[in-house]
Amino acid sequence: MKILYVYLMINLFQNGNCKFENSSSPRYRVVGGYRGDIKDFPAMASLVLKSPVGIDFRGGATIISEYWVVTAAHCSAYITDDDIINRLAYVRSNSTSWSKQYNEHLILKSYIHEKYDFNITDYDISIIKVREPFSGLYERPSKYAKLSYNYVDDSAVTTLGWGTTDADAEDPYVVTFLRYTRVNIINFETCKTRYREVNEVVTDRMVCASAPGRDACIYDSGGPLFQDNVLIGIVSWGSPKCADKILPGVYTKISLFHQWIRRKVMNESRWYKSSKRLRIGLHLPK
Repeated sequence: MKILYVYLMINLFQNGNCKFENSSSPRYRVVGGYRGDIKDFPAMASLVLKSPVGIDFRGGATIISEYWVVTAAHCSAYITDDDIINRLAYVRSNSTSWSKQYNEHLILKSYIHEKYDFNITDYDISIIKVREPFSGLYERPSKYAKLSYNYVDDSAVTTLGWGTTDADAEDPYVVTFLRYTRVNIINFETCKTRYREVNEVVTDRMVCASAPGRDACIYDSGGPLFQDNVLIGIVSWGSPKCADKILPGVYTKISLFHQWIRRKVMNESRWYKSSKRLRIGLHLPK
């Protein structure tokens, strides 16, 4: 039953919501959270798209090196090549607010995973390269999970973003200031079974997390799931109702994509060198 709300997605997309993937579930926002501070989360960033009528918020992202961020594929999917060519797509960072006192970085290129599956939100990962380096006071790359990372059931994790904060809101919205909340990793088989009962698919490329009254929500898509200052997940999808008592939030499992990210970054660097273009510094994620 992972059916896309086509009408809903189109209308929310026009309002800047990258977060309506498949299924009848608008899911991605921080519910039951607290006001955050960029000083505590300097790897946090947002995606925006400029147009003649204003600025559209396109979701969260995480700085992983001097010129790169990682986000959800379903967020990058709505930033087109034309948007990039016409200099309409940007990453914003260095600020607790996505719309005030930020540093703005022009997007040069976006890579969506080759196996990204829109229908079940599988392989929901993308990396984005920017022109200006992340060198601000509160712009710091995050370490991210390697293949060997151990996702421990019931362990505490943190998710954050600028998304909807009211699980009962009829109309999703973006908040001005960053918010975060603590949730716990849910046993994979338990999560898989719960979603199977509502005809949704949880794959090995996903990790689940939840806590009573707390969750990521609409417009939090693409943002991070941290554990001990290590990026271990990307906000991806979840229940139609944020902070559902039974169905946890679902995140892209970063550890399975460590080598994919490094390979993409490395290949991009080689291409620039071989084409004798201006070298944009390569600093591989740790």
